[in-house]
Amino acid sequence: MAYMHPLHSLVVVLAFARMLLAAIGPVADLVISNRDVSPDGFTRSAVVAGGSTIGPLISANKGDNFKINVINKLNDDTMVQSTSIHWHGINQRRNAWADGPAFVTQCPIVKGNSFLYDFPTGDQAGTFWYHSHLSTQYCDGLRGPLVIYDSNDPFYSEYDVDDESTVITLTDWYHAKAKSTKIGVPDSTLINGLGRWSKGSATSPLSVIKVAAGKRYRMRLINMSCDAGYTFSIDHHIMMVFEADGVNHQAVTVDSLKIFAGIRADPNSGQSGFMNGINSAILRYDGAKEEEPSTSEVTNPKLLNEADLHPLDDSGAPGSPVPGGVDHAINLAFTFNVTDFHFYHDGVTYTPPPVPVLLQVLSGAQTADSLLPKGSVFPLPANSVIELSMPGGLLGVEHPMHLHGTTFDVVRVAGSDTYNYANPVRRDVVSIGGSSDNVTIRFRTDNVGPWILHCHIDFHMDLGFAVVFAPGSDQWKDQIHPPGSEHQRLLANTDSEWDEVFEGQLHLEADGRSYTYQYGPRGLAGLRHNYYALCCAALASIGGLSFGYDQGVIANVLVMRDFTARWPITPLQTGFMTAVLEFGALLGALFAGALTDRFSRGRAIFVASFIFCIGSSFQSGAQSLSHLFIGRAIGGVGVGALSMLSPLYMAEISPPEVRGSLLALEQFSIVLGVVLGFWLGFLTRNIPSSASWRIPLGVQIIPGLILLLGCIILPPSPRLLVLQGRYDDALSTLAKLRAKKSSNPLIQVELLEMRVEATVIQRTLGSAEVPKTWCLSNEIQTWKRLFGEKHRDRTSVGVLMMVFQQWSGINALLYYGPTLVKSVGLGGDTVPLIVSGGIGIAQFLAVVPTIIYIDRWGRRPLLRGGSTVMACSHFLISILVLLFHEKWEDHSIQAWIAVACMYTFTAAYGMSYGPIGWVLPSEVFPLSMRSKGVALSTASNWLNNFLIGLITPVTLEYSPAGTFMVFAIACFLGYLWSTYKVPETANVSLEEIDSMFRSSAGREDKAMKQQIEEDLGLTRLVRQIGSRSQ
Repeated sequence: MAYMHPLHSLVVVLAFARMLLAAIGPVADLVISNRDVSPDGFTRSAVVAGGSTIGPLISANKGDNFKINVINKLNDDTMVQSTSIHWHGINQRRNAWADGPAFVTQCPIVKGNSFLYDFPTGDQAGTFWYHSHLSTQYCDGLRGPLVIYDSNDPFYSEYDVDDESTVITLTDWYHAKAKSTKIGVPDSTLINGLGRWSKGSATSPLSVIKVAAGKRYRMRLINMSCDAGYTFSIDHHIMMVFEADGVNHQAVTVDSLKIFAGIRADPNSGQSGFMNGINSAILRYDGAKEEEPSTSEVTNPKLLNEADLHPLDDSGAPGSPVPGGVDHAINLAFTFNVTDFHFYHDGVTYTPPPVPVLLQVLSGAQTADSLLPKGSVFPLPANSVIELSMPGGLLGVEHPMHLHGTTFDVVRVAGSDTYNYANPVRRDVVSIGGSSDNVTIRFRTDNVGPWILHCHIDFHMDLGFAVVFAPGSDQWKDQIHPPGSEHQRLLANTDSEWDEVFEGQLHLEADGRSYTYQYGPRGLAGLRHNYYALCCAALASIGGLSFGYDQGVIANVLVMRDFTARWPITPLQTGFMTAVLEFGALLGALFAGALTDRFSRGRAIFVASFIFCIGSSFQSGAQSLSHLFIGRAIGGVGVGALSMLSPLYMAEISPPEVRGSLLALEQFSIVLGVVLGFWLGFLTRNIPSSASWRIPLGVQIIPGLILLLGCIILPPSPRLLVLQGRYDDALSTLAKLRAKKSSNPLIQVELLEMRVEATVIQRTLGSAEVPKTWCLSNEIQTWKRLFGEKHRDRTSVGVLMMVFQQWSGINALLYYGPTLVKSVGLGGDTVPLIVSGGIGIAQFLAVVPTIIYIDRWGRRPLLRGGSTVMACSHFLISILVLLFHEKWEDHSIQAWIAVACMYTFTAAYGMSYGPIGWVLPSEVFPLSMRSKGVALSTASNWLNNFLIGLITPVTLEYSPAGTFMVFAIACFLGYLWSTYKVPETANVSLEEIDSMFRSSAGREDKAMKQQIEEDLGLTRLVRQIGSRSQ
């Protein structure tokens, strides 16, 4: 929010010595770079122009031509690395391409590139400034003064000194980087680049201006703040104000004046009081002591009333001198949505379009009525008089509104209810005042081009507080004519920027709407290409390692000599020992489904890891069988939550071309855990004490702790950030995950897909679905929607995927491997353990090719092939057991054939239902239902796991052949299901998977979604990329 800071004794020190040396123009290079600076005693990295906190003064004489070559050498990825420069107050008549706002008149200048801004001063003269016009970049620096001197200045006789030393810049300064906050709170005020931080040193240098007694100084005052407005005064001096925003006005004498962000004023020569130099600088006379002054508060200061400013050119406001006496009257009332933390006008928040507005028209791609962003561009006829009314008081802030491309007449100023059409103040920034104000401006559309109107509190603009006026768009090609070579350079630079940032492929279908895309190759090359996402997914998959380790270790623990001697257990207790973990996991999965949306994926994983570590500690230190049951129940809650959270998180950070591979890491980790758990138990089984089973049970704490600490460095899910309205954070996170620049077109496509999905959620489900607002009734309604008509098909896919995964019989093999091996005739203790451990290794090896090729082979072919092989393996084992179970000692060959079938089954499972069981549920649900849908699917896994763990000991004892036959039938049913009910989700974005689940109720959603895609510019961007990719 904006703050009005009183400024005390005035201005400049060593900063001006530097400025004098650094003044440039009108032809110059302006290098934009990163540098550590400490203008208020606090050191931080900043975006600097010309190497200094405040950029060099750029000056020229009236009638000169500016040629400023902006060179981008930014390299700090914690801040925006592209840039653009706006020349604030320069009308750019017939030179709209040089105005500078990113995605309005130009594409950003990407890192390592340069761009020449070549524009004339025309008939303008006065005080101006320049700053970045990309996101909130100038809050990190990149701002400086610009002055055009007039040799025929009508106020020349009123001052003696007007040079670099009399330019006064006011800036707010932030210790936090702009990308880290939605709305920053300034830590200090800088005057000409120096100030003091209230928590810093009281001896930090202040700016000092040296003046001579008896001389008159034209002080060019510029508020270059990102947010703050100020009341400016010079102790014991009066000021004559005769210029406002580059426009000469009749002189007004005052003691102080309010100056908002973006505003300029020229007084020649609020509250008093030096206050340790905070918000202050020093005006020092020649011969005065070099010490900091002490002051007293001025009583009843005369504050500049904006209504008292009247332009020297007393032509009056355009149009008739009555309310509404114009060609077009517009009421521009903005609102603020506390749910998504954005500003809106007429239900639309300003979002930078994927293609600059100017280029949309110059390229012939758009006409006036279809300019993007839709709802934020106002086509206006050329040479018309426009009256714009703007109610004030939004959020209790006096918003300074800046209109590019023209100066305007303020016919009703803030704090007044009267209209002045005869000689109103003329400027380019105006405060729209408080809640009782209705500030009204008039201007003539005699300068064609796209001109943005926005709040000059830069954080507010970044949150959508802007619109674009597009006067005379049918004349842009003829009227906007920079030098021909430079115009071509602009387009060529845009193309080169596109080529620079565009790596990947997008295939557009014949309907012009459906598409698929990929950032890079698939398989191993794709994993190397997405190294950072791979590392994040691998860390998250430790949750699967914990899950698998527990499965692998318990089979050995239950048959260890010390364990069975200490606590003899029945077959029912054996089943319960394994089943209690599944029951806890069932609860944990459902619990995590609610927790993760309310907070975040990372925090939920942290809590689940903590719970798992507690349960593991109980198991390792158990002093009774009941302690072990309790530990497994608690650990089960953590395991269940992690089994849901890990694949959910991995799906949401993965690019489409390797999403299957990264999700398959979950199964890889599970199987790795099984192998490690089994073989560690095998190695410790002969220790003649409780250490034989306490060690393997205690070791599982290690992966839990690694994941617990790893949550600190895991990036947030960009999809959840979008759902929470944190678009900038989502963009930076997505770019980092994809190892691309944020300007990469595919990054923009993926982000817009997420925004489309989030908008669909908000429109169809209401604001209650936004995770920031939670209550029990909303939570229940969300769970119920999983079974509604729109989501029923998705829910069945997710739930049945886990049903068939478990009833394939894999966990029966893992939990009761030794018993199953004995049932096919192999004896002794060592051989069954080795064979069962080998089953885990076989599954581990089988997962590896799936990780590499799952996105090439697809989900359905793997499921169908796996079902066939698994059903045949179970069927053959069942027949062999039925025929030879009474005389295995006479049929060792048949026994080993049965064991070979187990290995074959395990390999088929490891390549199909094992990994895809974690892939498919994480893909099929829309963003609004994803956490709940994955939680329900995972709960299905644990419920069926629980049932199998409970009944398998009994069924194996009663009928081993029948047990395997049940599994064979389940695998056959899985084949039918995967053939007729499972969609192919390989290489499709999570948002595009929505189109695969069209119910009759979904057609309305489809139409709405297509409209949102149009409104946000996704359709246009996809078609543009598609045309370039062909």
